[in-house]
Amino acid sequence: MYKKSIKFILVLLLSISGFVAATAQTTVTFNLDMRRALQDSLFIPSTDKVVLVGDVRPLNEINKIYLRDEEPIDSIFTAEVTFRRYLDGDLVTYNFVLDTQSKKFEEPRSRSLRLSGNEIILPPLQFGATAW
Repeated sequence: MYKKSIKFILVLLLSISGFVAATAQTTVTFNLDMRRALQDSLFIPSTDKVVLVGDVRPLNEINKIYLRDEEPIDSIFTAEVTFRRYLDGDLVTYNFVLDTQSKKFEEPRSRSLRLSGNEIILPPLQFGATAW
């Protein structure tokens, strides 16, 4: 009886760990350095928004993903996005858009990222940077 209980517990633990591994997702932290846009008065944080757009869910949904400046002293705007497991290994194309009261400014080139199933924290790049 004792051996059967241990065997049952081991099988249960292996099943649970397999389920957790099968449902792993890629979480990406997007960071955008807005210092230049703020200095040039292209962007006013109290009225304008930074939007993350892309070619796969959840970046291409109706609900917009907004970046926020968690520590206003550094002018780095951040958004954390979780992608489904079935996208692991896929290349995601994305872009940042400044949604101001007068106009929308989109970066001249799209950026791309390969999803890995692991947590990814992207370094902050300048809005509109054409080399990264």
